[in-house]
Amino acid sequence: MSKITMTAGEIEQLGMALGGIISKDDIPFRISYALAKLTKEVERELKILVEIRQKLVKTHALHDDKGKVQTDKDLVTKQEVYKFATDQAKEAYMKELSDLLIMKVEIEYVAVPVDEMKNVNKFSPLQLKTLMFMFEEPKSPESK
Repeated sequence: MSKITMTAGEIEQLGMALGGIISKDDIPFRISYALAKLTKEVERELKILVEIRQKLVKTHALHDDKGKVQTDKDLVTKQEVYKFATDQAKEAYMKELSDLLIMKVEIEYVAVPVDEMKNVNKFSPLQLKTLMFMFEEPKSPESK
């Protein structure tokens, strides 16, 4: 197994990239195995990130009388956003979230020889860019 150090934010991006790949049926076995192992590792880290993010929300966001976190709909993105009692509470949440996303985490993965990718055209350019760390160049005869 190989290891790479990534930020928590990069792990979130990796999780999104893996979600679109892992469901493809016609990926060669060795690559499929490496992706499955990587997906398990990333999912484990993402679970921890979600738990911590929920604690941050619980700590900083505004709650109703029943203790439920209050949200509003963002006028631009139309997505649900958390409500905060003060700008200071929102800033504290954003700072802690930012600190969380730049935290370094070590991920284990199975390296795959880049040669095995030559006939695989199932990945988008963005997916390939995100996964480049797991493909290794063939070793030259001098380095053996």
